[in-house]
Amino acid sequence: MIFAQELELVDSQSRMQQDLRRRMAIEDTQKSASELQREQEILADIMRTVEKRDMLVSLLEEQRLKERAEDRDLESLVLSKGHEFHWAQVEDSWGPEKLA
Repeated sequence: MIFAQELELVDSQSRMQQDLRRRMAIEDTQKSASELQREQEILADIMRTVEKRDMLVSLLEEQRLKERAEDRDLESLVLSKGHEFHWAQVEDSWGPEKLA
């Protein structure tokens, strides 16, 4: 669900940026007040989209950390019962180093 929202936001942001670039290729002196206003609105929409994407990334990181904590708790429980426990190594594609 979160990944789908992220993809939608990426697509929307890309379209807005293309529209803004196209509009900004024209000299401001050749634009009407409404065209200049529309550029400002598009820029504000892009900023809101970036903020939404940032919130989704934060939510994903929160979930990842919660899952790791749950895994550690489960491992501790299993080990406390005297069982052996071995995690399979899986590459973490959403670690902080990947988000930078």
